[in-house]
Amino acid sequence: MKSSLLASSLMTSFALVACASTTSTPAPTTATVSERLLNITKLTGNATAGKTVYETSSSPSCASCHKSDGTGSGADGLFPELAEPSKNDPVDELAGYILNGVAGKKAQMPKQSSLSDQQVADVVAYMKQAFGK
Repeated sequence: MKSSLLASSLMTSFALVACASTTSTPAPTTATVSERLLNITKLTGNATAGKTVYETSSSPSCASCHKSDGTGSGADGLFPELAEPSKNDPVDELAGYILNGVAGKKAQMPKQSSLSDQQVADVVAYMKQAFGK
């Protein structure tokens, strides 16, 4: 009796752990960057949500290098400002920078490919609203 109760309890625990691990971890995306960019251009970005992603998501966050006000940091232009005169940068171009990263003269902006397509669309909407991009 004890062995069947123990076996039943172990099976239940295993099932709960297996279920929890499959539902809490999002499936990795198999979409290419080109497919993601096409999808992002079709989404409506939410600037309010984008501000939260810009300031807090990823490692490092956008704001940790480009600052909360988009002015960048480093007198030598190590982390460039985002508040530039170009107000008509296409969504797919800005999203491409976020997904692919950017090779700079002195530093590399890391890929932010762990962000969802909606998060990228939201950050782009925030950048266009807040920094005139």
